[in-house]
Amino acid sequence: MKRIQQSITLTLTNTFMLICTGSAFAESEEQRQLRTDEAETSEAMTEQPLKAAMQNLFLQEDPFPQQPLQVQVGLRVNGLDLTHDAGLSTSVAAELGLADSWTLSVRAPAQLWPGAERGIGNTELGALYSLWVSKHEDWRLSVNLRNVLPSPSRAGKNAFAHDLNVIGYARWAPLHVQAVATLDLSYGHAMPDGPRIRPELSAAAILKLEELAIVLEAAAQREFSEVRYVGACGLFAYPGAFELGAAATLDVTNVPLAWGAIGIVSYAFDPPT
Repeated sequence: MKRIQQSITLTLTNTFMLICTGSAFAESEEQRQLRTDEAETSEAMTEQPLKAAMQNLFLQEDPFPQQPLQVQVGLRVNGLDLTHDAGLSTSVAAELGLADSWTLSVRAPAQLWPGAERGIGNTELGALYSLWVSKHEDWRLSVNLRNVLPSPSRAGKNAFAHDLNVIGYARWAPLHVQAVATLDLSYGHAMPDGPRIRPELSAAAILKLEELAIVLEAAAQREFSEVRYVGACGLFAYPGAFELGAAATLDVTNVPLAWGAIGIVSYAFDPPT
């Protein structure tokens, strides 16, 4: 009888240990999936800050702040209205992450061609703030306040402008989507009829692959009494710490349609350790 009791006790003990071990394994597996979200994406969902789908967009603002003390520099080249009165412009930009939710930016544009409009454009100073992020960072709400300084050259406008951009972002990996609502207030010598308020709406769909991203963007922008409709379709590649992007743009506001092109190269310097 004593041997039977010992056998039953040993069997119950082993069963209990097996259940506990299985529960611990299941919990560990669940925690691992929450950490890496391998069932949905190869990107770490709870990494702080979450790696952005990209560092730049063609028509919109990026909703992701830079890491604290991380610096990103970029060069953008725009081929404007290549089908008609073609023009070529460029801009140099830099961003600095101040905290997990704050990024400061500066952008200096210049018109390269045609020669009659060559010169420095309107310098932009911006601040991006991440208002809200969901638990697994699949959803994000950010605001970007951009201030445009007047430029007396023919390449810019002798006027101030203040843009408030509200950016909503979501992802169902590998698909990233975002929508931007913009309100622009412009005033100055280039606005003889007084201040002008201009709304703008835009949307983007981003298919993020391992070393490549496919981007589709569309924007509706009011220019005085006219609404401009512009789209962009392009690719981003990621060789090392660089981000390289190229897109074709299409302005469908008037007929005939106006084609353009955008090229972007940027580099992010790791924050000091």
